Amino acid sequence: MRFHKTETLEDAKTIGTVIRAIGRGKQELEDRNPIVQKLLEEENYLTLDNIVYNQKKKKQANSCDDTEEYFQAMLSWRGKSPENDDPKNIYRAGVILFYDSKFLGIYKYENENLFLSARNVRDSQGKPVLFRGGIYQMDDKITKSIDKMPIADKYNGKWMILNIPETEKIFVSNLRYIHEGQNMIDSLKLPWKTPINLEKEMMNIGNKAKEILDGKTHRPYEIIQYKDLLAKASVCKL
Repeated sequence: MRFHKTETLEDAKTIGTVIRAIGRGKQELEDRNPIVQKLLEEENYLTLDNIVYNQKKKKQANSCDDTEEYFQAMLSWRGKSPENDDPKNIYRAGVILFYDSKFLGIYKYENENLFLSARNVRDSQGKPVLFRGGIYQMDDKITKSIDKMPIADKYNGKWMILNIPETEKIFVSNLRYIHEGQNMIDSLKLPWKTPINLEKEMMNIGNKAKEILDGKTHRPYEIIQYKDLLAKASVCKL
């Protein structure tokens, strides 16, 4: 499977609008875009009941037009911050997110705090909740907890792994779709000529992280226990 190509950033934002409509239960909009239609027709879905689309969220966070560039930097060994005046190295500066030991995607905390889904997820009623390639705002309790983590822990060259227990209800809201069109390299100010395959790199990292969760290997990754993350958040009085 691959992320479906979007030729422009505006296309990616339009798809996000349709995805949000589906999340709010307005199924009549789903045939407005062929990419969304393909996503809906795919059979490779996880079924998870406690990941819920946030229908009540009135304001959407900044979708971060540089999201693709940040993820490229996080996943590439040449990763430096897209901000020219910020020398901070953001290689592996993110959280590999699992739910009930199932890989969902990667969360970035540089610039806007956003989650890129690697999986299609439905609830038990068949309603789509996450689309592979969708960029989402994650549940506030997770976002605020990660925000309060020490800077030294975030930028230490290690991926962090967070496995959310299946009993925990998590709310998400879509902002837009990933932009991986032919003109992507022109729209991104990357220090190299060819962008990496985001989906391929994400799945490779997800598979390696799963081996760590299962105790099969040790790599430069750090596991965050969910209860510990929330405990730190409560100490910070979020």
